[in-house]
Amino acid sequence: MRTQISRLAKFLWAYKLGKTRLSYGPVFIWLEPTNRCNLRCLLCPTGEGLQRKWNDMSLELFREILEKLKKANPLLLTLHLAGEPLLAPNIFEMIRLARAAGFQTTLSTNATLLTEEMSRRLIEAGLQSIRLDFCSSKEKFEEVRRGASWDKVYANIITLLKTKLELKSDIPVVRLKDVSAWGLAPGERNERMGELRELFEGYSIKGFSALRIHSWAGSFASKHSQSADDSAQRRPRFNPCSHLWTSMAITSEGLVVPCCRDLQYECVLGDLKTQELDEIWNGEALIKMRRAMANRDISGIPLCLKCSKVNERLRIAYYAFGYIYMRLDLLITGIRQILRPRKPQRLDD
Repeated sequence: MRTQISRLAKFLWAYKLGKTRLSYGPVFIWLEPTNRCNLRCLLCPTGEGLQRKWNDMSLELFREILEKLKKANPLLLTLHLAGEPLLAPNIFEMIRLARAAGFQTTLSTNATLLTEEMSRRLIEAGLQSIRLDFCSSKEKFEEVRRGASWDKVYANIITLLKTKLELKSDIPVVRLKDVSAWGLAPGERNERMGELRELFEGYSIKGFSALRIHSWAGSFASKHSQSADDSAQRRPRFNPCSHLWTSMAITSEGLVVPCCRDLQYECVLGDLKTQELDEIWNGEALIKMRRAMANRDISGIPLCLKCSKVNERLRIAYYAFGYIYMRLDLLITGIRQILRPRKPQRLDD
């Protein structure tokens, strides 16, 4: 934990001073098991049809990338990017390999495929946390999650929670985001969140929050700018994007892009099939982007020009301390899991 806090402190200091060459590796990594998705969600570039061929990351490439990530030792590995991770044929083995390598794993799923078998396999693979987007309004949910059934998704989430109870497992930690609360007045937002909590009363949910809408980046920003968080649109102040100091995203092809909003791969920084991670993390392309961001002149970075991230309220401390809280929570969960008596193994297993 001390090493992790030290890494976060280095990031905060480097970001504050606008350093461009960093003495630490990426703090957070997004790794894409697949770019395929079974929905066409409102406000999501994937739902509009990415100009990319569908692709699943091979297990061989995944292993190669994990070996390169070990040197950087990111604090959190998020196993999704543009696609629905449960569509990836090797997702459970990927989770097992990542956990065996010592990484903290999380992912977000639309829960349409979250059957009892899927839930069991996620738990057995060792996934530590999972984010699910939902809301109390069937009409609003199905409007946003085009192609999904509210009833089916609700039943699937309940199935996951019941399977955890049945297996006496504290993981994955479940967090819910309300997809209907964005753009509402505080009172109405709180009412919606209260309705969502009532739907899962009696179950172990670690956090309820509202999904924040943004304009994405690059070519998708123009289409989604009117749907971005109102607070970002009203705030003309420029805040350098912290993604360039904290994280990088790795596509299913092994390409590296600056952040999780570049779903079209408009700003490729390198290729982990042929390069080492630090070669890209402190490479000329990313250093140039950090310098432009620190100088508040992103006219030469088309990807960032219309992205709402640079106008959003700074949440650096929130994310830093939120991560420490999450790690402590997972540590306590892990201790409880070890101390809890194990079920006897079936003879036919």
